[in-house]
Amino acid sequence: MINKVLIYTGKTQEQAVEIVDQHDGSVIADYGTSLLVHISDEGLQAVRDAGYRVRELPENPVVRAAGFSLDTTLPSALSTSAAAAEMSLPSGRSHHILRLAGPMHPDWKAQLEREGVIIEQNLGEDNYLASMDSAKVDEVAAFEFVESVSPYFPAMKINPSLLTSEILEALPDVAALSPPEPQPAPVEEPEQPANVIKSSGALPDQPVDAEKRRATCR
Repeated sequence: MINKVLIYTGKTQEQAVEIVDQHDGSVIADYGTSLLVHISDEGLQAVRDAGYRVRELPENPVVRAAGFSLDTTLPSALSTSAAAAEMSLPSGRSHHILRLAGPMHPDWKAQLEREGVIIEQNLGEDNYLASMDSAKVDEVAAFEFVESVSPYFPAMKINPSLLTSEILEALPDVAALSPPEPQPAPVEEPEQPANVIKSSGALPDQPVDAEKRRATCR
């Protein structure tokens, strides 16, 4: 089994790289004090035995955005330049969700920027909302550090608090897109009648004029 892991190397990277090479692994990114690698179970154990601290990054192809769950393993979740051109803005650009192999590396960011990709929002778990030239989608999807490029479907642009059952039923059906639970319609509370206190005289806690008290006592 091939694992994707971060190896925290500190300043002693050479030995870690040697272990990765010896077990037919590959370095995806060098963050200075850590390495993002693909490595076998045997190689991962060898890294641990050498005293390195590691963090496994399990594959998570489901991206969550705006309350929706997008399964990027399904064909309907894969962007192509041809499909992007049909949904692009007049400028020729379109919005997509990028799923990266790991934490954003400066080299990855620079490479994306050279292709005109603009990161609009960090969606968490190494997923990003980005805009790009529709003609560049296939090229971006081919980068080694890009796990997938998916359309930013119109339904995902709706405020989740507005997604009632009626609106969800009206949305186009996309196999890869699972909608959130519909929001219940707001219930109007009936108006409570105001409490009216009727009194034929002074309230118990009202002060009584001293002259009236003396007149009563006579």
